[in-house]
Amino acid sequence: MKKNWMRFMVLALVVLLLPLQAMAQATETPEASAVPTNDAGMPHMPTFFQGSTLDLTPYAGKAIFINFFTGWCQYCMEEMPYIKTIYDDYNPDEVAIILVHVWQGETADDSAKVVKEFGLQALTMVEDEDMSLASLVGIPGYPTSLFISKDGYLHKALAQGLTYDDMSGFLDEMGVAKRVAAEVTP
Repeated sequence: MKKNWMRFMVLALVVLLLPLQAMAQATETPEASAVPTNDAGMPHMPTFFQGSTLDLTPYAGKAIFINFFTGWCQYCMEEMPYIKTIYDDYNPDEVAIILVHVWQGETADDSAKVVKEFGLQALTMVEDEDMSLASLVGIPGYPTSLFISKDGYLHKALAQGLTYDDMSGFLDEMGVAKRVAAEVTP
């Protein structure tokens, strides 16, 4: 009897929420639907983020690697050394690496700890205090990484922990050059 009651409640909830979802899609802002896409259907990310706290216009002509993380996420912290190595290995004139710290019960102090622990001082850190960027992107989980090509279009979006080989593979696919041997920091 208890199982039947729970099934009924779940079904009733779904039936109630479906019209709300359809209504939300119908009232989508014209700006959101005006984001241009390329031939592969990938959105133009500087336009997508326009008006948000993440301005991608200073990175025009560069590939962009955006990593959404939280300090409590074990997989996010496992990625940080790989992100640091990516920064050390790839030409900063060709790729911008942006870390977006989503504040789910956290503060800027948590960002500072991550930066210090993993030596990420040279990377751009964006504080998503109100979680508006995570909401805009529709982050399904942490970590989430976006790889944006030099022409500004989304190349890959992944909501999973990545290895160095994964990250470098996507950058290589986008034609991002590595640092020359003389530039590599010890």
